[in-house]
Amino acid sequence: MKKSIAFVLALLAIMTAFVGCANVDDTPDPADTTVSDGGTQGVKPDSSSPMDTTYGNYDENGYIKDNIPDDESLEGETVTFLYWEDAPNTEFFAEDQNGESINDAIYFRNMTIEERLKVKLAFVPSVGKYEEQATFINKAQTDITSGVCEYDVLAAYSMTIASTAYNGMAVDLSQFDTLSFDMPWWPDTLLQESTIYDKLYFASGDISTNMLYMMYCCFFNKKQLEDNGLEDPYTLVDNNEWTLDKMIEMSANIYQDNNGDQIVNAEDIFAFSTGSTVHLDPFYYGSGLRTMEKNADGTPTISPDFSSERAVDVVNKVRAYLNDGNYAYYKDDDIFVEGRSLFTYERVQIASKSLKEVDFEFGIVPVPKYNSDQENYSTVLGFPYTLYCISAGSKKADAAALTLECMASESYRQITPVLFEESMKFKYASDNKTAQMYDILRETVSFDIGRIFTMSFDKITYQYFRNSVSSAGASDYSSAVKAKVRVLERLVENFSETFADMD
Repeated sequence: MKKSIAFVLALLAIMTAFVGCANVDDTPDPADTTVSDGGTQGVKPDSSSPMDTTYGNYDENGYIKDNIPDDESLEGETVTFLYWEDAPNTEFFAEDQNGESINDAIYFRNMTIEERLKVKLAFVPSVGKYEEQATFINKAQTDITSGVCEYDVLAAYSMTIASTAYNGMAVDLSQFDTLSFDMPWWPDTLLQESTIYDKLYFASGDISTNMLYMMYCCFFNKKQLEDNGLEDPYTLVDNNEWTLDKMIEMSANIYQDNNGDQIVNAEDIFAFSTGSTVHLDPFYYGSGLRTMEKNADGTPTISPDFSSERAVDVVNKVRAYLNDGNYAYYKDDDIFVEGRSLFTYERVQIASKSLKEVDFEFGIVPVPKYNSDQENYSTVLGFPYTLYCISAGSKKADAAALTLECMASESYRQITPVLFEESMKFKYASDNKTAQMYDILRETVSFDIGRIFTMSFDKITYQYFRNSVSSAGASDYSSAVKAKVRVLERLVENFSETFADMD
């Protein structure tokens, strides 16, 4: 609810201003180039726009203010970030203004933080993406165990920071009163799903540009939709009819042997395409399924979803969709970009990258629900987004916590309006309905402990779904999962004990 209030406010204001105008398989995530979109610093909402007073504390531009006192001062203290320099999109700092909207927004955000808190921000680079996790973790651990304690904040690839938490290198963020987790720059879903024994060891949200870029959605080709006389996905979303069965139904007569060779290959026209089995994960999470939950006392446990009848039904439907009847091709990234598929699942960042110059109109909707009884859409994140934690070795943990709160709130006011409203919604969205879909994605982001900590669970929490749907000859999902339940139970028990014993 808090995000709906904030973004309805921002959307109304920006619409007024513009009305005239991890991988976690055996290979690393593709290292997309940093987004570089021209423009000026952030568009501020019109102060005359209607305001919701739920939070009761707004700045002159209509944005919610944080609770940091005006006279708060860290008296020139330096807060040092160890960050992953191989992040796919710019996030942490900018050397200077260069006319690119995201770069300049980050530059001004950091300047504001330093001025507000009388603090100096220092950034130390390290590799840290999927295949470089050990390098980042070792660097952070050496800093702690050596007693040097140079780094106050650790900010890296999601699974990398999960591993630092699992190894006792992150402190409980919930102990800091300066971190206001009820504010809209911290997602409810992260806090609800990622606390372990009422402790929170990492956080993300508006503070991470990469989190917004890594939201998975369903792109669709408007021309193919019209040529085949199919229903409008936007209307289906509005009417709560955008479901897995509906998507499969719409795919029935799309396939064409495009080059006449009578062989199904990447040159043909498909209902669905994507470049890797990595991008099949949204079928699971979009259906409202999870791999891990928590008991009433906060103890992590395997979710009943994992081996449920719904999960088996989703696997069977998706496996048939991907492997029978020539509906889909999932080994080539270029098919959708070249206009030869109706649907694709991808992270929204491709709207500003590979889809930036396409010669057809595309739309964006959430990944479909399992059925209309499912309460909400569910948006899974690609793994290459940033989680932030405070290092257990930091001698300035209070200063680090205050800095993170200020960074998150200033990102909400200065960066998100540029990235989300201007760049994502307007520059790369072809219509206003697409803009509304971005709001749904952001408000339904999912953080599943089993996914974030998948390395601690021997990859079981993602591996078996992918394997079961990606091949017609794959083993039965139900049997495969049941065969691994005992192993997973032991891993979850060790996981729970590790965090239960953590000070």
